[in-house]
Amino acid sequence: MNPFLVSGLLYFILTYCPVFGVHYKVNDQYLRKAGKKARSKDLHGKIPIDLDYINSASELAKAFISAIEGEITRKYSNCTKESVFREMWNATRCGELLNFDIQWELSKKPYHKKKYEWPWSSSEKALFDFFQTIFLQNSKDIDTDLYYALYRWSPETPEGKVMRSWLDSPFYI
Repeated sequence: MNPFLVSGLLYFILTYCPVFGVHYKVNDQYLRKAGKKARSKDLHGKIPIDLDYINSASELAKAFISAIEGEITRKYSNCTKESVFREMWNATRCGELLNFDIQWELSKKPYHKKKYEWPWSSSEKALFDFFQTIFLQNSKDIDTDLYYALYRWSPETPEGKVMRSWLDSPFYI
């Protein structure tokens, strides 16, 4: 983000937009809170908005955004589509029956389904096809649809919860 553009935009808004100017008058509350840092002591006068103030405010805003961005990155660095896909698998019957890494290759690209066959029941196959849909989208190996899987797994089961959660925020790998 260009700092000159931000400063110029803020200066324009604060100088020429009357909605913003209303909030920049000196009053008792401003003088009490600003203390020695008050930019005007003239009660009921206007607080001067100069380029130094705008630059200072811009720097504070950028520091605030950087701090938030750093915290979000730290906290959610493991929230990738791949890790969510693994968690979803492990939360269901598929994960109980078959280790994720035996079926899926996600450690290096290109990602792929490994050539491993498991004797799924019809309900488990519907769930497995749900995972294949996320992973492969259109594959000749998918022979049951999501509606059938939702029919076979009630909303109270971990499988039903995982599928319905995905429907709220779908993604594909």
